[in-house]
Amino acid sequence: MLILFDIYCFLLLMRFVVPFTGQMYFNPAYQALVKITGPVIKMTKHLSFNTSSRFVPLIGLLLVFIIKVFLKTVFHSGVPVGLIVVASLYELIGLIFKIYFLVLTLRCFRGFRLSFDNISRILKDMVEPFVLFGRRFSGNEKVISSIALGTLMGIFVLIVFIISTILMGIGSKVMPGLALLSFSTVNVFGEVIGALRIYSYIIFIRILLSWFGPSYGNNFLYAFVFNVTEPYLSIFKRARLIVGPIDFGPAAALLVLWFLISFLQGIINKLI
Repeated sequence: MLILFDIYCFLLLMRFVVPFTGQMYFNPAYQALVKITGPVIKMTKHLSFNTSSRFVPLIGLLLVFIIKVFLKTVFHSGVPVGLIVVASLYELIGLIFKIYFLVLTLRCFRGFRLSFDNISRILKDMVEPFVLFGRRFSGNEKVISSIALGTLMGIFVLIVFIISTILMGIGSKVMPGLALLSFSTVNVFGEVIGALRIYSYIIFIRILLSWFGPSYGNNFLYAFVFNVTEPYLSIFKRARLIVGPIDFGPAAALLVLWFLISFLQGIINKLI
């Protein structure tokens, strides 16, 4: 249940970042974001006095995070508050990493770059700094995407390394540096598996929506689900896995994802 606080924190982060990307207010997805985060933004404005309105979402994010830590402290009364704060911070960073990893991975596909639904625009603009960083080193799109993904994962490994050091007692006396790095790598693989699971859920939602026909095509949420899953599913469309009226392509795509998840889980089990 407390993951809803992390999701809301991410929405507040989006509310802070999106204006810097040049998104216009008439974007329906951004309007929905403004409505969802509106109550916390209004409350924060009353508490933040002369703070610039540009930074109000970040203060709101901090307030929501504090509420989550307070609730976790109540539910786990015997656990030190500092440990709860660090663990809660890791959960929030892990959620952000999953979303960024998923979007950056899809960014490698031409189909996702050319999609123009409202949610995809916002997400693509949010990960664009990683892509621009990759362009400094190469003009090849595959190399750019690899550098962008590598940079994101490197940053996350560093963050997990720092958090792990704190959780282990702030010091290499408890766990040597290489062991901490291995521990951080395992956590990164765990978050990647989480991102792949999220993607498999989105594909499953696409399969369910396909039963209702094309009438949902004008809905921006449906358009997002379609555009996010199409680059991956298009690979299996080329295989023409169609038997009569049934297309087994999406089912094959899910099986491949589940196999990849099992493979990565096996690597984690060997590293532990």
